[in-house]
Amino acid sequence: MTVEGGDPAAAARRFAAEGASLIHLVDLDGAFSGAPTAGLVARVAAAAAPVPLQVGGGLRSADAVKAALAAGAARALVGTSAVSPAFLAAAAALGDRVAVAIDAKDGLVAVDGWTGVSELTVVELARRCATVGIRRLVVTSTRRDGSLEGPDLGLLRQVMDAGSLPVLAAGG
Repeated sequence: MTVEGGDPAAAARRFAAEGASLIHLVDLDGAFSGAPTAGLVARVAAAAAPVPLQVGGGLRSADAVKAALAAGAARALVGTSAVSPAFLAAAAALGDRVAVAIDAKDGLVAVDGWTGVSELTVVELARRCATVGIRRLVVTSTRRDGSLEGPDLGLLRQVMDAGSLPVLAAGG
């Protein structure tokens, strides 16, 4: 079942007014299409101000990441493109304003808005992140996300052990 949440900028404004310390925006259209929705980050960041906005979905090039940051995102999340060592190194060069979203499906990294799976294991990607200097991860178990079962603590333990990285969030 899909439940429409309404206008993202209005939701961000409401969350900010209710005391949110960070707003996490996932551009699902961008995740599925491979390109961010034009103008979305700027609209939501303006509505959320002064609350920082963390955004992901469709950020599959260094230019797309830089554009999201320039549009007002405090942090950009990269997922699908993070399986590419060259892209991962470019993302690491942007410092703490970039985090890698590791979406796990049966131990492998889910890609393309969770419609595909790479050959890379979650642990291998966490190690690559640590090696190139990525300091923040957002880890989600696709099997548990939205289930209200809480995070997959075993998965989180594996990821943290792989790279000694702080995990910002865990879907569940």
